[in-house]
Amino acid sequence: MSTKQTQRHEPYFRRWEVIILAGSILFTGVQSFLQRSALQAQERALAAQVVQAIDLQMGEITKVFLTYPELRPYFDDGMSAANATGDLKARIDTVAEMYLDFIELFDNEHVKSLPNMHEDGEYAKTWRRYFTDLFSRSPALCQRYLVTKDWYTERVFTQHTKAGCKKQ
Repeated sequence: MSTKQTQRHEPYFRRWEVIILAGSILFTGVQSFLQRSALQAQERALAAQVVQAIDLQMGEITKVFLTYPELRPYFDDGMSAANATGDLKARIDTVAEMYLDFIELFDNEHVKSLPNMHEDGEYAKTWRRYFTDLFSRSPALCQRYLVTKDWYTERVFTQHTKAGCKKQ
């Protein structure tokens, strides 16, 4: 192509360059939007799984109390498990460990990322009050924690057992 022909077609080439550039920008924007949407969907799915895990664990504890209602006073009414033996002692210890596992679940970053579950969130404060109250009403839970405390994070002690167990 001669220089004269190239100059004559130059605006035509520039238009295509602008169209291609605009299309690339638009494609990148749509791609970013779709990736962000997919990430948000994954975050919602993870949050749903965390809530489901919390519900399932609490449900398992409830099932034990429905099956063995004689255990509830050890966790709600301040009944000591000091004289319990055999199957009764094993069940009390098992429920105490279920509660301790449940409580430790709330120290998980995924739980803290739920709405109002961050350190100063209203739901987090409510759960902390519940756990502290649970320890204050359950010598069995405090006793089991003392036996198994190496299984749990220090935070379980500082946030719940320290305040709850010293009331006994």
